[in-house]
Formats: sequence, C-alpha cells, structure tokens
Amino acid sequence: MIGMLFSGARPVDKFWGELLQINDKFMQMRLQMNRAWRRSTSNDEGMVASRGVGN
Repeated sequence: MIGMLFSGARPVDKFWGELLQINDKFMQMRLQMNRAWRRSTSNDEGMVASRGVGN
C-alpha cells in the first residue's frame, strides 16, 4: 500500500504538503481562538469580581 502511494510520489507529496499547510493554519486559528476566549473569560471574571466588591 505504502509502496503504491510512493510510486507516484509527486501528487502524493503535493497532497501531503497541502494537508500539512491546512493543518498548520487550523492549529494557528485554534490557538488564536483559545487566546481570545481566555481573554474574554478572564475579563468577565474580573468584571464580576469588581462588581462583587462594589456590592
């Protein structure tokens, strides 16, 4: 099976290259979303804490 895949190495290499690029972009997006989510949740917690002190 692997021998068959690598016998036509060019298209497979291109396919894997594109797949890896897509995966990299996806991982970067996930990291950015996680950072943004953490920022928004920590801000909310800060606001709630300050409100609690105000009350």
